[in-house]
Amino acid sequence: MIIVIDYSETDLVELLKVLDFVQLRQALTLLIDGYGLRVKAMHILTPSKTVETLVSLFKQILSAKVGQRIQIHKDLESLHKVVQKDVLPEELGGSERSIAKLHREWVDVYSSKEFQEYFNEMKAASTNEKYRQIDKFNEEYMGIAGTFKTLNVD
Repeated sequence: MIIVIDYSETDLVELLKVLDFVQLRQALTLLIDGYGLRVKAMHILTPSKTVETLVSLFKQILSAKVGQRIQIHKDLESLHKVVQKDVLPEELGGSERSIAKLHREWVDVYSSKEFQEYFNEMKAASTNEKYRQIDKFNEEYMGIAGTFKTLNVD
């Protein structure tokens, strides 16, 4: 995934005052570790000089590998040099649909009857315990099967 954060019309000093880095770290951990999101690049678009402070804080909550993939752009032209226009929305000078239109489309998808039925089915999914192998080992180790050896290191 290529992440583009547009702070071109944002006062970064005010943003830093209200940004909760604990929640941001938890959300990023969920996306990267839980859902397997692979960040190819992170582009921050802003003319502000305060962005260096924001990037240094981002690097503290991201892994070193992802932190190295952060790039700062002062204008759209420098962003267009590294990100193709056909994947950027209209608001960022690209040829993809606008962010508002994409948002409406996703709301329509998530509020559809078919998705709601699918979502309720996934919420009800659970383990069928009648198929679990029954033996003493599983009772003692809560279903963890396998052979374990003890290794003693001096």
